[in-house]
Amino acid sequence: MNPSIKSIVPTAVACALVLAACGGGGAKPAASFLPDAERARTLTGSTAPTETAEQISARVAGILGRSDSLIISTMRGSATIRRETTNPPDPLFFTFQTDCRATACSYRETETGMSGTIRLRDLEIISSTRGGPVLTRNGITLGEVVTNDLEAYGAWMLHSAFGVQSGRGVIGGPSRDFSIRYALAGGDPTGSLPPEEGISATWTGVMVGTPATGPAAGNILQGDATLTATFASGPRWGTLDALFTNIKDIDRLAAHTTETVRFDDMAVGSDGRFEAGLTGDRIQGRFYGPGHVEAAGVFERSNILGAFGAKRQ
Repeated sequence: MNPSIKSIVPTAVACALVLAACGGGGAKPAASFLPDAERARTLTGSTAPTETAEQISARVAGILGRSDSLIISTMRGSATIRRETTNPPDPLFFTFQTDCRATACSYRETETGMSGTIRLRDLEIISSTRGGPVLTRNGITLGEVVTNDLEAYGAWMLHSAFGVQSGRGVIGGPSRDFSIRYALAGGDPTGSLPPEEGISATWTGVMVGTPATGPAAGNILQGDATLTATFASGPRWGTLDALFTNIKDIDRLAAHTTETVRFDDMAVGSDGRFEAGLTGDRIQGRFYGPGHVEAAGVFERSNILGAFGAKRQ
């Protein structure tokens, strides 16, 4: 990595990492970053939003007040150093590996060794007159927030939130442009497993994401999420299968190149936490709310940075 990226990356993270609320505060939604919301609903089998921005925003503060869980995926980005020549700009690519514990996620850039910590209490709630609720799928209303330097797409459920975000901006004058992409989830975790041994349960919901790299990086992906778990006692308190299907690129209004992603036979800890894999090919999540009514988390596979939320059936 070019050493000049060192002055760009920390600022990019500080500017872009926000936990975004869907619309907000009675603001009238304006232009969406989606090309056609109606066609996006048809493409993904969704309906018009069943909640308003005001209804969603009314519960955000309560969720945050109870939250003691934050999960952030690997963060992928690039910066462009513009030159005073006719040659095209030189792109510089960077990857932040993350390690999340409770309400804090540490991050480290793989080539320069730059590191830091992001804490839940430091994240900012963004409301915008651009965006708002877009659609409802599997009982979850997804919304977007658009600002001059951020695009976010995701959902606030009753006890947790999840989404994918793309930040962009200019640092140090017009010669340095950056972009960064990541998925995140958090909320009020249950902190346990259901008390009944040998039971099976299913959570159904939505996944959102973006291609981590390539020409479509930053495009919004949406699909269905199905989590199936069997709980027991002993060293493996439970196992979980996570299936993400019907994945569409709602910027292109077409099927994504990978329409199905799955993680099978993951161990679930006694605190209801599940995770498997390593950077670039992993999943991390938890159960949230009383009675394990929700599940949420992030995943990375098939060049997708994704987040998911689901409700117990």
